[in-house]
Amino acid sequence: MKKTNILFCVAIVFGLFVGCGSSYDSPSEVVEKYHQAIFDKDIETVMSLSAGKDDREFVKEVIEFRSRGMKRSGGLPEILDEHVDGDKAIVRCKFGPAEQDVFLRKIDGEWKVE
Repeated sequence: MKKTNILFCVAIVFGLFVGCGSSYDSPSEVVEKYHQAIFDKDIETVMSLSAGKDDREFVKEVIEFRSRGMKRSGGLPEILDEHVDGDKAIVRCKFGPAEQDVFLRKIDGEWKVE
């Protein structure tokens, strides 16, 4: 009975650690959210996922330009690869026939698109 209680407690503690792990998205997940926000023309999300882009009008123009390009190339990009090196990451995406690297850096524990 005592062993069962101990194992039960260990399982609960382990579950808490796994379930309450890092709430931060991976670089690839951030890039997916970023491109979805551009496609949806969601300026608030784009700004929240961007590193150092706080000029609302500039971001709005970029969203207009990029969302048109995404629609012409067939929609959202496909994530091909992710490389993380400390607080910097590169996510390779495929937009139609073209490939592009998206650069990210970790700011205050969260990945942001540069």
